[in-house]
Amino acid sequence: MHDAADKAAEDEERAMQLFEEGLRARRRPIDAGSIQVIQCLDCGDDVSVERQLAVPRTRRCTRCAAEVERR
Repeated sequence: MHDAADKAAEDEERAMQLFEEGLRARRRPIDAGSIQVIQCLDCGDDVSVERQLAVPRTRRCTRCAAEVERR
């Protein structure tokens, strides 16, 4: 039978696994051929391939990202 401490330990271990998986995914190089046209979350313009290669998994165009950083 699991008590609260066992459940907390299992939850913590799972959270660490997910965190490490995310780190590995972010470190994986992105192939220019796998880039898709995506729209900026803020303005709806296309996010350039160059930006996606420079900032993997970005969801904002350069202009909107600069605006967010200024805030």
